[in-house]
Amino acid sequence: MPSRFTGRFTLLVAAATLCGALPIRGQQLQSPREQLKQYVADLQKNPSDDDLRGKIIKLALTLDPKPATPPEVQELLGRGGQAFEDAKKAISAGDTVAANTDLALAAAAFSKASLAAPWVADYYLNLASANDAAKNYPQSLKNYEFYLEAAPDAQDADKVRQRIGALKYELDKQQAADDAAHAATAQAERQRENQVRAQEERGRLYPFEGTWQGEDNNTTNPLGLLQFFPIQIWYDTGWKAAYRNKDGSSSSDSDPVDVEHTSGSHITLLIHNISFNETDRVELDISSDGQSLTGRAEVRNGSMAHPGKWIWVPAVLHKVGR
Repeated sequence: MPSRFTGRFTLLVAAATLCGALPIRGQQLQSPREQLKQYVADLQKNPSDDDLRGKIIKLALTLDPKPATPPEVQELLGRGGQAFEDAKKAISAGDTVAANTDLALAAAAFSKASLAAPWVADYYLNLASANDAAKNYPQSLKNYEFYLEAAPDAQDADKVRQRIGALKYELDKQQAADDAAHAATAQAERQRENQVRAQEERGRLYPFEGTWQGEDNNTTNPLGLLQFFPIQIWYDTGWKAAYRNKDGSSSSDSDPVDVEHTSGSHITLLIHNISFNETDRVELDISSDGQSLTGRAEVRNGSMAHPGKWIWVPAVLHKVGR
């Protein structure tokens, strides 16, 4: 009994194996030419499938006689050839725009020809030459390689391989230049970001730094020169201040300025009034946005001929630059 069941099981396995290996009755395997036809139809639906194009070229090499080319290919070759000749004339005449237009038309025609009969080597050579003249090196390189796949024994194979080597060199050089440009751009961006962060950090540490100017009226700016000459405040191993001209240069006609002290958001300036031989004291607080200084100034109420008593008056300065 066990042996009978074992034998029957063995026969079933063998039958299943044979059914998987042999075509079911009514089915037919595709011939190489039918397979080629199907590949070409698939490629025409997806022209960028280079792997499929390579399969078509390899399969066509095994066929004898070679597949016939569709009649419409001849018209495409004529269009591409004429466009290529016109491009050469335009190049000789120095007409770059016309040359590029003709080369694009030539490449388009040869590309359609290679799609209609993707096993024909010369179509790839024509397409590669048009792209090469247009300096479209990636496409040129690819089609030179397809040419060698389709015509491995071509008489000009060594010459084409040399051109492939030259194109790879040009592409490598261009890639290196692009990488260097990208690296330089990235470095410049990092430097800019670092400068912005440094400025923000310096602004946080030294909030009074900048060029400040008073409002042009005596109510909020009794300090004479402040409405005409901006005052610059900066930090360099200590707080410093000086009047500046409108263009940012040093002002030799204005009174000396000192920073007496700073504390948090508060700064005290001493403006040495040479004309009166005395010092005006200015106490200011910086705004939350860092764009204005408001406070008061101790000045003498009167004129040079008749100086009056010391009084406190409002003072307002606005930030006008770094």
